[in-house]
Amino acid sequence: MAKIGFSLSVDFLLGEPADDAEQLLSCQYGGADRCLAGLRAKGVNWVELRTVACQDNADRVLAAAKHVWANGLSLSVHGRLQPFPAHKGFQKGYGSLAKIWTHLPREQDLPVILTIHAYAGKEGYAGNYARQTVDALRDWQLLIGQEVLPVRLALELNRRKGTIDPSTDYAGVLAMAEAAGPSVGLCWDMGHDAANRKLPEADHPMKPPAAFLSRVIHTHIHGLSSKGTHHPLQAGDEPVVGPFLAALRLASYTGIYNIELSFNRFAETISPRDGLEQSIEQLKHMLSSAERLGEVTRS
Repeated sequence: MAKIGFSLSVDFLLGEPADDAEQLLSCQYGGADRCLAGLRAKGVNWVELRTVACQDNADRVLAAAKHVWANGLSLSVHGRLQPFPAHKGFQKGYGSLAKIWTHLPREQDLPVILTIHAYAGKEGYAGNYARQTVDALRDWQLLIGQEVLPVRLALELNRRKGTIDPSTDYAGVLAMAEAAGPSVGLCWDMGHDAANRKLPEADHPMKPPAAFLSRVIHTHIHGLSSKGTHHPLQAGDEPVVGPFLAALRLASYTGIYNIELSFNRFAETISPRDGLEQSIEQLKHMLSSAERLGEVTRS
């Protein structure tokens, strides 16, 4: 059975929705716990906390995680690549997650996938941002190994949005992960990938290289609309997302298929709950189609 995940904020999980769209979602379900129960009933078995920065409150992050675990779900985290002195160690440096590690062994068997973006900016050179990213990932990986923490880093394929960013194509994000070390994986954001392909300067190969696919340990999946990314998955997304899913299946991917929506981007046209549930059903349909396509391709 495929591992299906869904991204939710710490604020939402603590009953403190961050905006009107999250508030509406909470009202539609009758609270965060009922939403989590609804996700599980729909076949979701993972929740990604989105987004947890190093300096966020550790008690709040742990409380959100406990809601996830109490509802029979497992946890992943969308974090941020932020510098901190190596002498602090990973647990103190990424203090917002520090209390997760003591609870994790009795709550879930698999490690936490911690997804981060590469360094980027409005000025400078992509090569410099790539080197800074690799250096930070190496430092983090060394600290994680020394502290024997159950976490895996996943560097995300990002969307082209007018910044200088070394992680917006397969080659760039793969090169950074390979340089950072064998334990650093990739998060294939399929929505970002699909958006990048629509740009006039798009130069993505039609099929991701095998080295990229073999490095993927996490995904972000969302639909596109005329207003941008992180919208609900719909049938119109299948011609692009479907082949992505099939490629992962053929590469023997066993990780999470994580739906990542931004409710405030579409709540005026699609109700948050409808968008959530529609995306889950559409993803399950796409995964079934991808499995059939994979069987045909192998034969």
